[in-house]
Amino acid sequence: MKATSLEQAELAGLSAEKRAEVERRATQPGQTVSEVLTTMLLNGIKNEHKASSIVALDFGRGVAVVELQGGGMTKVNFDTTTLAIK
Repeated sequence: MKATSLEQAELAGLSAEKRAEVERRATQPGQTVSEVLTTMLLNGIKNEHKASSIVALDFGRGVAVVELQGGGMTKVNFDTTTLAIK
């Protein structure tokens, strides 16, 4: 896994446990830190909203804009250290 500067900054903000999980998952072939973070966030968001994809992501502020399955978009806040949906 070769993390970009941005990915390194995102990893640095995570809790030690969450960082280890992301790094472990990013070692899979074809996976980047950004892809793992996006997948983990979308999975968490889907538990709260009927979302189909993340359209925009501001990791530093803990905000994702998601496209809803029924149409439209909504803003979702998350904890930047644990990726928990607020």
